[in-house]
Amino acid sequence: IIFHPFVMRYVGDPYFNGEVGLCVGIATNFVFAAVNGCTGVMYRSPWFIALSIYYVLLAVIRVTIFLSIHKQNHEMAEYDVASWERVVEWIPYRRTGILLFGLTASMTSMVIQMIFDDRAFIYPGYILYVFLVFAVYLIVGSSFNMFKYRRWGFPSLSASAAVSFTGALMAVLAAQSALLHQFSPNHTDFRMIMNTITGSIVLLICYALDLNMIRKGFSEVYRCRHRLPMPELRGLSKFLADKIERRD
Repeated sequence: IIFHPFVMRYVGDPYFNGEVGLCVGIATNFVFAAVNGCTGVMYRSPWFIALSIYYVLLAVIRVTIFLSIHKQNHEMAEYDVASWERVVEWIPYRRTGILLFGLTASMTSMVIQMIFDDRAFIYPGYILYVFLVFAVYLIVGSSFNMFKYRRWGFPSLSASAAVSFTGALMAVLAAQSALLHQFSPNHTDFRMIMNTITGSIVLLICYALDLNMIRKGFSEVYRCRHRLPMPELRGLSKFLADKIERRD
């Protein structure tokens, strides 16, 4: 199994690895969007309709990243190309930041419903703890991938990791709401305070990430099109980059 061509390419080719992960994410997001959309229409629930819109936007963003990575695989035969040729990666990176900003806006409506309408995700029995562990895994994994791809110079894969990180933050918020409803069923005010604090932190992180991606995307596209030199790494960034290079 280890020496199967698909497995070897999946392990050794980061772009192919990203394509496979995006395909799985796209399929899952569309299924969740369809289920929540049908439920929202049947019961006339703004909560499920907001969830459906959230998953549709998440799927659309992942589709755009998948198409850009697939296109790059044909345009760039090697990863070690001139820095200004990376414009084909920085444009999708910038577009992802703009789309994520719209996704965060839809998350804002969901957080408002969680705070003022006491909306929550309910998971029976031990499924709640499984989901909580899965949410932590998503946060750790997406954070590591976002940092790794950024240091290795893969903007498209870094954008994909940013999408996963945004979804992971939403999963953490959902896990908290489920925990509060299970262990504090009669404390509405406490749930409102906790949802307000956590929801505000999640939204601030998401908006900061989106705006930083948009800013960096515009600056890098400008640098590539004018063939300006890459900025010199300093301080912690230089130390971490050197450490990754020595490890490779």
